[in-house]
Amino acid sequence: MEKNQANDALSWLLNAQDVGEDDGFASHFEVDCGWHASYPEVTGYIIPTLFKYSKLTGRKELRKRALRAANWLLSIQNKTGSFQGRLIDEPTPTPVVFNTGMIIFGLLSAYDETKIEKYLEAAKSAGDWLVKIQEDTGEWKTFNTINGDAKHNYHTRVSWALLELFSRTNEESYMLSANANLENCLRDQQHDGWIINSSLTGSMQKTPLLHFLAYTIRGLLESGLLLNSEKLVNGAVRSASKLLDRFQANKEMFGRYDKNWEKCSEWQCLTGNFQTAIIFSKISDFDSSRDWKSASEEILDGSYKLAKSLCSGSNSNGAIAGSFPLDGEYMPGCFLSWATKFFLDAFYEIEVKNEV
Repeated sequence: MEKNQANDALSWLLNAQDVGEDDGFASHFEVDCGWHASYPEVTGYIIPTLFKYSKLTGRKELRKRALRAANWLLSIQNKTGSFQGRLIDEPTPTPVVFNTGMIIFGLLSAYDETKIEKYLEAAKSAGDWLVKIQEDTGEWKTFNTINGDAKHNYHTRVSWALLELFSRTNEESYMLSANANLENCLRDQQHDGWIINSSLTGSMQKTPLLHFLAYTIRGLLESGLLLNSEKLVNGAVRSASKLLDRFQANKEMFGRYDKNWEKCSEWQCLTGNFQTAIIFSKISDFDSSRDWKSASEEILDGSYKLAKSLCSGSNSNGAIAGSFPLDGEYMPGCFLSWATKFFLDAFYEIEVKNEV
């Protein structure tokens, strides 16, 4: 792949920051409705991507944009330390566990970049709230997205954020909280790697989106690497191996899978594709028993070609759509800031990392 493809995606993200009235990143561009409001959660995890590409390219503007976004997040943090769910224009904003965890990534990267304490203090405040509202079982049953007290095993990604916070602070409560959630998730993992309760919505628990399966697996993997936990890493590899099996059999990924790891859609979730490519590439760093690297490269290249075929006009050029085809079930007719972020992360992980 050519580096200008990453440049196009970066340009689209910067435009997504410019279209609104604040310094957050617009959630998405919808073909029939135009641009939507800023998304605090996604703004949080776009920030590390911009810092990474600023260092790679020498573009100081990317660093400035990341810090603008981080300062905006500081301005909207709740007194409890939490952050609201959904978009910034939500009529009745409520705090959400997952969104708060994702914003921790952005605050920590701003702290790492500047060593300014306000970013670390805000991340700690968010982490303290997550610890406080956690159940004794390790789950987060309150302040969840969409379906109330249903279980969400993609909260492994929140655990990853807490472990990143622990690595900067040595506050044991963050590590213990993360461990409790991760252990709870592993109890839901079946012998073939399937992890129940990995869906966003209760109605889709039997056929979760690849996007949320990848969230769950990546959370286990990154947490295992941070903790040097063979159990967590092996759990992530067990699940990822099934996705690798399916990719090698079909030479493409699909939007939903069932408990037998069989596809439940003909359309593709491009966000999940790029997330899966990242997972495969990271596993290739320590596991040579299977050809993870080639699969990651094939998914990146193939998914980007599909995504590019959907782009037309300045509001979509460089962006990644929710689904292929565009009218697929995941965010139909929309080009997503988070999908574009995951493409950039996959491009960096697979095409750039070894050159830096």
